[in-house]
Amino acid sequence: MNPNTPYEEKLELYLDGLISDDEAADLLESIDADELERLKALQAQVDASLRNYVQVTPFDEEALAQRVMASSAGQVTDNAAATSKEDGSFGIRSLVRIAVAASLLLLASLAIRSYIGGGGIVEPVFKPQSLAAVYEDSVKRGFTPYYDCREKEERFANFFHSNLGQPMALAQMPVGSEMLGLSRLGGISPTTIAMLGKVDGNKVIVFVDKSVSSGLKKAIANTSSPELSVFVEKKNGFVFCEVTPLKSSKMIEHFLFVE
Repeated sequence: MNPNTPYEEKLELYLDGLISDDEAADLLESIDADELERLKALQAQVDASLRNYVQVTPFDEEALAQRVMASSAGQVTDNAAATSKEDGSFGIRSLVRIAVAASLLLLASLAIRSYIGGGGIVEPVFKPQSLAAVYEDSVKRGFTPYYDCREKEERFANFFHSNLGQPMALAQMPVGSEMLGLSRLGGISPTTIAMLGKVDGNKVIVFVDKSVSSGLKKAIANTSSPELSVFVEKKNGFVFCEVTPLKSSKMIEHFLFVE
């Protein structure tokens, strides 16, 4: 598997049993055990829903097949349809079943991705959120990153590269400051990356995204907590937003662009 494959995609493949034992072992090092159990439970729920849908949902196959055949009457002849039945190849009804199954699998994939990125199933259409509100929600849920890359700098760089197209790294931070890991918490856009960290025991999140994102103005408006400050810095086409209870930013300055 390509090492630059997005983390969410690797996790989906793991839940579907489609990655090697070595890749699975590496992935499991980066996710909390309780969080993994919740994701497995969601996967089981999605699978059950798909089975129930296929079994009990009324579906007028004949009517839909007739519509498809009518719309392509100039291309599908009676002889071709008869041949299809005789040689066992796929007919219109088979194609309809495949299309429905593909649509259901797409919806399942979106549900899993939404859960991984934001801690629960969210609306398919992304809406910018106050970064202060996202910070508070993360604290309530335990302030635990989904992607632990403290011991592997390559993971950190690859995560930024695969999601934002630019590998990044962290300079050596002073005593009392530490990076805990990365998450996809939303906020500015669907591709926003959140770096969770601590400064002298205070929880801090730096949100990173493209500076041209239309959701930036709404995201940096702090209307939820007077105890939190949002510091914003733009450089090289990216925006760094540090949400912190401190009176100045402490993490943004340590981000480095990797060539």
